[in-house]
Amino acid sequence: MLQKTGLRYIGKAKQVILRNALKKRLAGLLINQKWNHELIADRLPKQTESFVNHKTIYKWIWTAKNSNHSYHTEYRSLYKHLPHTDRRQKRYNVGDNRGAITAAVSI
Repeated sequence: MLQKTGLRYIGKAKQVILRNALKKRLAGLLINQKWNHELIADRLPKQTESFVNHKTIYKWIWTAKNSNHSYHTEYRSLYKHLPHTDRRQKRYNVGDNRGAITAAVSI
C-alpha cells in the first residue's frame, strides 16, 4: 500500500492569518501614512518579518466593509483610504449619437 506523502501540496500557497497586531499596523499605514495596499505589501517585508500579499489586504478591507461582525467594526471605513479614480457622470440631457448616420436617406 502506498502512503500519501503530500508531495502535491508542497507548492501550494499557505493561507495568511491576519493577527490583530498586523491588522492595526496595516490600518495605521493606510490611514496615517496614506499608503495603498500594494505599497504596503511591497514595503512591509523590508521593515518587519511579516509578509502579506496585496490581494489579501484588499480582500480583508472589503470583507470588513461588508461584514456585520463585531471584530470588523474598527476597520469598516478602511475602504475609503484605498486609491480610486473618479467615475464619469452620465449627462442625461445630451442625446447619444454614437453609431448614428448623419446623412442617411430614408428608403
